[in-house]
Amino acid sequence: MGNRSLAVIAILTVFTVRTVFFTANRANRDRIVASRSGKRSGTAADSKQPNPQKKNDEAPQKDPLSVFEPYEAVAPLTTVIPEEDIAFCKAPGRNLVWPRVDNQLVRFEIERPLSITNDTYASFHSRPVANSDELSYAVKFGKRQWRDPLHINSEQHVSYFLPAKYDIPSLSSSESCSILSQYSHILMLGDSLSRHVRQAIFILLRNNFVSGAIISSNKHGAINPYDTCRCDGQFSETNKCRQNNGFFNDCTPRDLDLCRYLNDTEQFQFTYQFKTINVPPKTWELANCTDPQSRGVLIYFQGGIHYSSDVNSTIQQLIEPVTNQTGFKDCLKYGKVHVIWSTYTAQSRTLDKRYPKQSRESALIFNDGMEEYWAEQSFPVITLDWWNLTADSQTADGFHSLADVNLMKATQLLHAMNYSRHSLE
Repeated sequence: MGNRSLAVIAILTVFTVRTVFFTANRANRDRIVASRSGKRSGTAADSKQPNPQKKNDEAPQKDPLSVFEPYEAVAPLTTVIPEEDIAFCKAPGRNLVWPRVDNQLVRFEIERPLSITNDTYASFHSRPVANSDELSYAVKFGKRQWRDPLHINSEQHVSYFLPAKYDIPSLSSSESCSILSQYSHILMLGDSLSRHVRQAIFILLRNNFVSGAIISSNKHGAINPYDTCRCDGQFSETNKCRQNNGFFNDCTPRDLDLCRYLNDTEQFQFTYQFKTINVPPKTWELANCTDPQSRGVLIYFQGGIHYSSDVNSTIQQLIEPVTNQTGFKDCLKYGKVHVIWSTYTAQSRTLDKRYPKQSRESALIFNDGMEEYWAEQSFPVITLDWWNLTADSQTADGFHSLADVNLMKATQLLHAMNYSRHSLE
């Protein structure tokens, strides 16, 4: 058989493989879209009907994710990630993602390829987001891509997130500090997913992608997180990596020697609470919203998993204990409270049987119910829909994302904080 015949066969083979994956990819997305629009059942959102007035007039009716197509960056990697950090994490034996000790979730190989790639912060559109609407659009309708066409929609392989229509620029340490310092108090209320986003914010603030997410009193033990949990391993849910304490949960930049150029009046309180019941009065005292010089409060809400994916339980146990407080209402009256909500993310299909309430179908129903709730509130809310960002991405255990996703979440959240601040001025 001649060389030309072999070449033709090779081309046809590649075309056939790509066609098969294209068809499977399209069918899978059609099922997800159908689950968004289908009849609801078995959830607190059942009694609510979708509000047809909430449609975004500028958003296309056709889901831009319905077709897979190769997408090339129009500009090289534009990131603040130190090259030496990437080189360190890519070296053999360095990028170790430890399994959970309780063995509840999916187990992968411990040594993993680094989730951060040259595409993580690349520019694909040459058009950066300019406001919260463009940011929300880019995040919600973005899509995950794989360089290898044989591994499309494979959570086992490295991929990257392609924002829709707009680029979401990376942020330097100083830029991140400047955004956060626009508020007197930043309060993150959520579960382990919020903890991981917070870790990623510390990575950006410290410009340390090897161990910047770790803030622990265990620095010199035989097994300490600084030596054991590095690179993607910083987001492992094993107990030996979940040792963040002290200033990790509540700090000012000065406590951690961060944002050194900020003066006394530019310091901010940065707080994380797990499944909060009540926001401590200190939050409103520090915000001091009646003071004309007050920079107000930014509250980031995330939850649902620990409330059985039930909309009403999440509202009653996570959100209303905050929004019903006098301090919140006072700050709202002076236009000095800002709210950001992030949606339920996509767990691995391998976990659906064990955790059906967290399945993708249940999660989408929950997201719809929360969207209706936020639309009814008297104050503006920026929603970051991280469904497409997380669906089929690499995870530590089938649910908790690695560095690539968490850095994207942190960067997008910081941009949202910036736009929220300026939208009320």
